[in-house]
Amino acid sequence: MFASGLIACSTSSWHYADKKESLNFWSWSSQNLPAFFATVVKTLLLSDTFLSPFPIEYAQASDVLAACGGVQSLQWWTAEELPTVALSSISQLPLQRLSLNLYDVARMIASPVPPAWLTSLTHLDVSVSILIMSLEVSYLEQLRHLPRLTHVALGPLESGTELLCATCPSLQILVILILPGTTLDNANLFDPRVIVTEFPADSKKEWEARHFGLPNIWTYAEGVVAERKRLALPRGD
Repeated sequence: MFASGLIACSTSSWHYADKKESLNFWSWSSQNLPAFFATVVKTLLLSDTFLSPFPIEYAQASDVLAACGGVQSLQWWTAEELPTVALSSISQLPLQRLSLNLYDVARMIASPVPPAWLTSLTHLDVSVSILIMSLEVSYLEQLRHLPRLTHVALGPLESGTELLCATCPSLQILVILILPGTTLDNANLFDPRVIVTEFPADSKKEWEARHFGLPNIWTYAEGVVAERKRLALPRGD
């Protein structure tokens, strides 16, 4: 099992890379401190892919999500589409930031019962999709229903960038992540909000950096866009 949570109102964190320790800790705390996770865990990382040596099972993940009802930032690396019970749990969270495969994000947005985060989500990272499953441009069309979405990270999908820039009402940053040693020609020529950069070398460190306000992909992209705006301003003579 791989699960990490960052605690509210402090710089503390808890995570276990050992499956047995993680299960023991979760079992004890969920029985003895049933309200603990619901009130203090605000940022959560789950993994059931090759990206983690100790992947979490869907049943365990659903239990974690049900207990951590106050999570505002969720990152779930998954190699397959999630079961309905997992999507239901994610849909009920008051999320502001989400990192998940695009297919499941589109499914939740298109659901007859919209997710609780439909009007609160500002940052969406679906770049993991390109590593583990096919990415359909049609799924991107669902993102127009997120009125506060300002930051999006994608894999190298050239045909979808213009669609996002044209349809997402509040978009400020669109990051296209590429594999090391590859290029994506002319990807940002049509819109100054588009930034092309490589996937982070350490995904878990990138996740922690985003939470703690350390340099990360978002801050890098914001700096690039700010500099482009500065250079585009007319100079007074």
